[in-house]
Amino acid sequence: MARCCTVLLVGLLLVPGLPAQGATPLEEGIALYQAGRYADAAAVLSRAVQQHPHDAQAWTWLGAARLQLGLLGPAIQALRRALALAPRSVPARFYLGVAYARQGDEAGARVAFERVRREAPGTGYAEAAAAWLRRLSGTSGASPTSGGPGAPPAAPPPDRACPPATPLPTPRLPPSPAPSPAPLEVVSLEARLEGEALVVDGEVENTGDEAAEVRLEVIGFGVDGRVLVRATVAVQGPVEPDDVGSFRARLATTPPVFWVQAQVLAPSGAGHSALAPVDPQLYLGLARRRVQVAGSMVPAGRAAAHLLCLRISDAAGFPIASVRARVLATGTGDRVRLQQMRVVEVPPAGTAVRVTWAQPVAPSVRVLVEGVRFAPLPSTRP
Repeated sequence: MARCCTVLLVGLLLVPGLPAQGATPLEEGIALYQAGRYADAAAVLSRAVQQHPHDAQAWTWLGAARLQLGLLGPAIQALRRALALAPRSVPARFYLGVAYARQGDEAGARVAFERVRREAPGTGYAEAAAAWLRRLSGTSGASPTSGGPGAPPAAPPPDRACPPATPLPTPRLPPSPAPSPAPLEVVSLEARLEGEALVVDGEVENTGDEAAEVRLEVIGFGVDGRVLVRATVAVQGPVEPDDVGSFRARLATTPPVFWVQAQVLAPSGAGHSALAPVDPQLYLGLARRRVQVAGSMVPAGRAAAHLLCLRISDAAGFPIASVRARVLATGTGDRVRLQQMRVVEVPPAGTAVRVTWAQPVAPSVRVLVEGVRFAPLPSTRP
């Protein structure tokens, strides 16, 4: 994978228990929950679901806060509402299992915990669900309680949602021109980068009975199928019957061209055309400058734990499969400076990484983009 050198310094910090100025009720409720003020959190989160009754995350946090207060019936009601809105929500299902277990509904708890293990393998939720299942099996139907020796480990609280990633455009082939019975056919077409220009080379075959002077229109399309640039070129000299003539066009690459099409214009008007994708790797230099990975730290349940939210941003519409990034998380605590370095793959939808420190710290994050992996472009129209 090619290396590149985009560096982005990010400084979005939120302090656990201290809602940011202008915070929404959801944000305020999360901060109160993370500070251990569950009654206050439940009150604020109740306001959040009143304002946004279709917000599954708000219902999940409300259910978790009620669960911490021992309000099992209201907690189950909130968590069921969260799952009705987001059936695949692992945090909501995990906390629903805990509520069932504390209520004495062992069968309901088992169903919830087994599904968490299936749908979120390798996560803290899955590990905690497995511990609850072991405890349920070992107590012969007794209702487990939280805390105390031998209690199952607590799962992390519902993750604060990472800022939504800006969706990258889905590569979309340009429309196909009307077919033509003309005897001139574009038989080859390819593109390469020369400096800042895209050089398109192709060949036209004459399958007719007469020599022909051939002109073509070469079109460059963006990742969304829109026309970005056009150029008219001519084949040097007439193309004899059963012979091939070559042509070349130079297209601008700002914004990047992802497909090229060559269509015969003369001698008989619009004729045969051919379409070819441009290898996105040609634009790796541009991607190094344009594709960025932004990071932000948000609290994740304890003063020493944070959720690092990473997301890709790119205005040019590069068809990105993932970005390889080196992440340096730095925290300054009581006269101690701590660092964690890791390499992560970030898909277009973004990803979340947990960072846990040995002590409470004020964290910051620095992200170094090391490489870009492009998604394949479709090469033929359906």
